[in-house]
Amino acid sequence: MVDSGWSLLLFVGLTAVLHVAFVWWRPRTKVWWKKADYVWLLFALLGVIGSFAKARQVAGAMRVSAAEDRVSVRAEDIQRAIQSGISSAICRRFVRTEFSPPDLERIQSEYDAQCAWFRSSRDRLGALDLHRPLSPAAFGGLPPEGGEVEVTRQLMLAIAQHADAANTAETVKAAQQSTDVEITLQILGPFLTMLALALRITKVSGEVRLERSTSSQPAVVGSNDTVA
Repeated sequence: MVDSGWSLLLFVGLTAVLHVAFVWWRPRTKVWWKKADYVWLLFALLGVIGSFAKARQVAGAMRVSAAEDRVSVRAEDIQRAIQSGISSAICRRFVRTEFSPPDLERIQSEYDAQCAWFRSSRDRLGALDLHRPLSPAAFGGLPPEGGEVEVTRQLMLAIAQHADAANTAETVKAAQQSTDVEITLQILGPFLTMLALALRITKVSGEVRLERSTSSQPAVVGSNDTVA
């Protein structure tokens, strides 16, 4: 409300100043008022461009927020995948029974290596910037082969999806950056629009005054005219 009040007060002040300068103190000619159309239309156009730039900035901020939320979701997917890799389904000891496969030692070795890699990834995760694109290299390279392949696949998928979301977020951020000209027009846009309207109102007042002064002047009969 305060901003609207000050805006209205500024608009009334601009209109009053223009009336004093161009209508009452030094009245302008009809041709001058026609030329004034170019001026107020230019101010109005710049104001509209400033409004579009502001709208683009607001819409861009919404897109950035949505993109960052998607990155956060993908980062949570990575955390969940790593937790699966250090769960008891991976980090466990096999007990040989009569039904155990003959290569149980190799299988145990694969699970141990997978568990160690996931634990190392969990430790590395705390030092990573999850707002930036990640790759397997950030976790020390590709995980070892073997073990629970589906758990490893889920983590690799989560890392790839996170990288895609982070790259998209950076692209959106770069696209919504305003230029110096746009920033200037965003700041001056409301003032230019008010100035355009104030000048347009003043133009109407000036033309009305010209019309009244013209109609109030008596008709002049030429010396060579013949009066019937």
